[in-house]
Amino acid sequence: MTIQTKNITPAMKAAKTTHVIEAKVAAEKTKKDSKKGTKHTFSCYTESSNIPMPAEAGQEIVVHDADLAHRLFNVLRMEEGDKVELFDGIRVITLTVGEPDRKARKVRATVVEHHMIVPRHPVMTVGIGFLKRDALEQAVYSAAQMGACTIVPVITAKSRQRWSHQMESDRLEKIITSACEQAKNYSVPTITEPMSLESYLKIYQADRRIFFEVDGEPMKKLVKSLSEDSEHSISITIGPEGGFVPDEVEKMKTEGLVPYTLTPTVLRAHDAVCLGVGAVSSVLYKELKLEKATQ
Repeated sequence: MTIQTKNITPAMKAAKTTHVIEAKVAAEKTKKDSKKGTKHTFSCYTESSNIPMPAEAGQEIVVHDADLAHRLFNVLRMEEGDKVELFDGIRVITLTVGEPDRKARKVRATVVEHHMIVPRHPVMTVGIGFLKRDALEQAVYSAAQMGACTIVPVITAKSRQRWSHQMESDRLEKIITSACEQAKNYSVPTITEPMSLESYLKIYQADRRIFFEVDGEPMKKLVKSLSEDSEHSISITIGPEGGFVPDEVEKMKTEGLVPYTLTPTVLRAHDAVCLGVGAVSSVLYKELKLEKATQ
């Protein structure tokens, strides 16, 4: 389906121009890395069903993914012998690309390494006050980059956007995979349908539950607490533009959510997601762990 230019939001533009940017980056890296004898290894998402199993080191496989084939051979201009990482949210497989076919709908390659993704701990849920389309897409992109496990659009008193249809979910899922590719975050988060704040608070329980508010506790107190405690799950809730209304703030406090202040200034909602989730992630997650796959 053709998308009208006037409907393309900043985050959609970022996701849709990723391939063009990658092509330019690939060309520049090829020039620079050829002098050093190394090449940048791109990470690309594909569905689990596209990866044949088992995938052992040295095994020749065929990945049936027309979009991936087009991207590798026509956008990134990969040549025989180049390496690429494929991930599906469960595993990461490093491949050596076979002879390219610019018109192919599949990728022939040899497995170099096969690792399983170790689930992150603690599990992080990010609730985002339902925003207008462009702001929501930017917020979702940032949450995916920063290590969220589940992203929940939350309908609040100040939400003004409506969830139109399935295309909304499909578009946001593409934005999430694009963010994960860029960040090399192999653990791809899920995104739910929008729900009311009341439902969100009831469904998404966690060992630690926080939200960001102008009159909250100092951020350094949260960082210190996260560094000292060990928990299995955490939920982070960020309000829409204009923040939460007083009744919502009291409701969250009653449910055990603790408010923290990100900055002394007022932030746009998607900036608050980037800063808040990034700060928590930097304390909780030292690295993304992988373990060698056993067949």
